[in-house]
Amino acid sequence: MKKLKNEEGYALVTVLFIITIFTILSVSFMGQAFSSTKQNQILEKSTRSVSAAEMGVSFYQVEVQKLFESKQTDVSNKVRTLLGTNPLESTLKSTATEIMAGELLKEFPNTSERAPILIEEHPNASFKIKNFSAVPDLTSHEINISFDILGYEDKKETKLSTKMSLNLGPISKQTTSTTNEKVLPNYNEISSEGGTIVTGDYKTITNGKGLSNQTIYSNDANGSVTVNDNANKSSNLSIHAEGSITADKNMNSSSTLKMETKGNLTFLGQIRMDTQSRILVKYDFKNFNYDDDNESDDDESNNSNSDNGQNGNHLTLDNSFLYVGQDAYVNKLTVTNNSKMCINRNLFVYSYNNFSVASNSLFVKGTVNKWDLVSGNGKDKVYGWVPVSGLGGTTDDVFLAQCGSSVPASYQINWPNEITTTIDIVDY
Repeated sequence: MKKLKNEEGYALVTVLFIITIFTILSVSFMGQAFSSTKQNQILEKSTRSVSAAEMGVSFYQVEVQKLFESKQTDVSNKVRTLLGTNPLESTLKSTATEIMAGELLKEFPNTSERAPILIEEHPNASFKIKNFSAVPDLTSHEINISFDILGYEDKKETKLSTKMSLNLGPISKQTTSTTNEKVLPNYNEISSEGGTIVTGDYKTITNGKGLSNQTIYSNDANGSVTVNDNANKSSNLSIHAEGSITADKNMNSSSTLKMETKGNLTFLGQIRMDTQSRILVKYDFKNFNYDDDNESDDDESNNSNSDNGQNGNHLTLDNSFLYVGQDAYVNKLTVTNNSKMCINRNLFVYSYNNFSVASNSLFVKGTVNKWDLVSGNGKDKVYGWVPVSGLGGTTDDVFLAQCGSSVPASYQINWPNEITTTIDIVDY
């Protein structure tokens, strides 16, 4: 009996030991289970914040693409306004690239943040955009876009730094229509780009060698340009003035000369333009030293139909174009058959004996007048302006057809469609 009782004591100890071991193992397994659950919850939240950020990248990729497409017409109009109707394709590309980048920045200003966008079915998840940048590359014609997307799940945040490349290199100019419409000059054909900008009067002494391969641009509201010595043999010279232009002496043998003024143009010496020269004058053109105050006097008793001290002023147009918005006053005039002189009001010719104009080369809407004997004889002769019959009186339609410039065909910009996206930084 005693032996049996000892065996029962050993069995009790064994059972207690086994129960203890199982208890320890159960607690350990439960701890691991709880830890795994917690880790899984943390990982799930992190994964959902990553997913939210990735959704944000996709969302704003589409938004940028849509914005790019919606701005194309507006940018095209701005390009045409800046560059006119026939820009070089390289200039068109760089200008369009710069303007489009500016339009994207207006929509996503990098100085402010947009409110987070909530994700449906996940009320605690959202994403938002920050640090938007659009940098134009005017050489490769690309817009390099970058921004950060912040994805949220509860208090967990994931940042994805995103880069997008908008390559505008495939941009091209496509003519969309042609027209036979014509318009009169607007005195803005000369560009200031690459030229000498003038404030006030511009004076130069050329020593008879002329001014060549230059652009002189006066952009003052009343700014004038004055050339105060001989400028013979000038070539590829362009002069623009918001005010008047005055050439004090001769300007002979001037080839591919371009001059435009929104005031008066005065040549005090001789001028001979050839080789596709083009002169545009908004108000009066003068090529002799006649005093305007005497124009209405009828008792100039000592004048005759000669130069009368006009210093040999002689205007010659050879393969050139001259447009005058108001009146033109010349001493001697020669217009060849490959040239054109257009005067919106009246022409006054002092030395009519030296008036040589080819057919279909002179168009005057008002009257052509010569300085001639009005009345009297001997010492009682009176000279004045006398209309010349058979000249002048050009109708508006003919004047526009002969003196206007054709409106160039309009064009549109062909835009590319592709935007490439790269996610280069992931911050968990």
